[in-house]
Amino acid sequence: MLVVCINRLKCSTCARDAYEYIPFATGKQRYTHRLVHCMIMLLEKMSIRDVAGYLNLSWDTMVAPAQRTGPV
Repeated sequence: MLVVCINRLKCSTCARDAYEYIPFATGKQRYTHRLVHCMIMLLEKMSIRDVAGYLNLSWDTMVAPAQRTGPV
């Protein structure tokens, strides 16, 4: 498991909140781009249930990236 602390930043001009850029994850994802790539590679040979078990992830965690990438 990778635990990353992301700093919240406040603009001194407009007082809006922002978060620092993390290059290996987008938005509020709970997984990295590398993990999604690994999921996609495994989904070419295995079912979502099998990949979820292999990566020790819930089925729901697997479905969101799989839906975004489309059928494999």
